[in-house]
Amino acid sequence: MLSAILLAAGNSSRMGKPKAILELKGRTFIDIIISSIKKAGVKEISVVLGKDREEILKYWQPSGEKIFFNDKPQLGQLHSLRIAASSMPEGDIMICLVDQPLIKEETYWKIASFSAENPDRIIIPKFLKKLEGDQKYKRGHPIVIPQKFRKLCMIGALEKGLHWVTHHPDVEIKEIIVEDEGIIRDFDTMSDYKKIQ
Repeated sequence: MLSAILLAAGNSSRMGKPKAILELKGRTFIDIIISSIKKAGVKEISVVLGKDREEILKYWQPSGEKIFFNDKPQLGQLHSLRIAASSMPEGDIMICLVDQPLIKEETYWKIASFSAENPDRIIIPKFLKKLEGDQKYKRGHPIVIPQKFRKLCMIGALEKGLHWVTHHPDVEIKEIIVEDEGIIRDFDTMSDYKKIQ
């Protein structure tokens, strides 16, 4: 079974307000992303919130999602992942980021389907992007960690984050090319955000 974890515990210090409640076409980032995850057929969704949880919950009402709190967001994404994963059923986990609202609904579906076709592999999407006049594939999110490698998420060095997991010598990775720049676009500052409004 494929479950999803939406990481939304960051301090959003450069943005100045929680990224989860920023709006795009009248909908919050968190609502857009959860809706897309559900349309991919993922029914078990966990959301990890941080110090801004009370403000986020004023604007967003969970509809079946499990909510976890990370009181130490400075420890990074891997810490948030552990908090949720330790209470989730066995199976593969799709890891999603709350500052990536531009990912297309069909991309979540493609990644979920590709994961089912390639069991026991870490699934990483990539997008062909022009960089300094050259074209290169760039990896993005969401990624899928299969049950086989979930234990690595629980023992990896927090300061190295998911990079430690995806570059571990024991893992097997399968990449999927998607025509969706949203997988590599995130928003860290208000200037970034204003460009898509």
